[in-house]
Amino acid sequence: MGRTGRKKNRKTFAIIVILAAAFLAAAVIFFCRVSIKNYFEEKTRQATLPPAKSYSEVKDLPSSGETSENKIEFEDILIIGNEDGEEANTNETGTADNVPGRVLPAEFNLAVPFTSQAPFAVWDEIHEDACEEASVMMIDAFFTNRNFTAQSADDEIFSIVDWETKTFGYWLDTTAEETAQILREKYGYQNVRVVYDIGINDIKREVAMGRPVILPAAGQLLGNIYFQQPGPLYHMLVVRGWTKEGMIITNDPGTKRGEGYLYEPDVLINAVHDWSGGDVENGRKAMIVVEK
Repeated sequence: MGRTGRKKNRKTFAIIVILAAAFLAAAVIFFCRVSIKNYFEEKTRQATLPPAKSYSEVKDLPSSGETSENKIEFEDILIIGNEDGEEANTNETGTADNVPGRVLPAEFNLAVPFTSQAPFAVWDEIHEDACEEASVMMIDAFFTNRNFTAQSADDEIFSIVDWETKTFGYWLDTTAEETAQILREKYGYQNVRVVYDIGINDIKREVAMGRPVILPAAGQLLGNIYFQQPGPLYHMLVVRGWTKEGMIITNDPGTKRGEGYLYEPDVLINAVHDWSGGDVENGRKAMIVVEK
């Protein structure tokens, strides 16, 4: 074959390679278009999160019943109690929307350090179900002003699993109360409450007082776009704030992209359920609150 023929063959081969690559790229974009769209929408929303406040910045916030001058009242909701201290109104679930003498800010965000429940992206038997452990760790990291490395987070997950196994006889699928026990007995927090039959504003009130909360959830009702579908039967995550638009800001350990992950409030509260012996979707709505 002459030199001209070889050049033509090389040119033809190059064109075929380019066309094949373009076809493959187009196919990937087509089949992943929803995920790609969701990814960029989520990144856009996260870029507009309110400034995050550390524990040192919020530790002196007033408790419920005290007044706070630098708070912004929600535009469309009355949330201040009357002169007798009675609640002014309730939301659709019958949960009070207000705390006497206190208003909720229009937006709020706590600087809760994040870790995935699989810090090295190894989704083995332990890490598939380490959301409770990771949520506990993030709460403690907020109050102690520390951050995670992948190694320190992984070591801490295994430390909690060992403690649970010795204390409970198992580590998998701890209830809200058992998870609270980890915070009390392993981490030494004296004031840890499990509050039941909650609404979204109960969660907001605690967070507005500088207390990120842990929520147990029916994971498949959350609709997190980064979960391996259909999502976990049972899950835990941390709520750290909300945006002006009303989106709930979470640290969701079920994905490496869970830092500042945003949930629609109705979606989140609908998914909140305790373990209930594995009948998760019929479990009580609960939150774990730590006061330092």
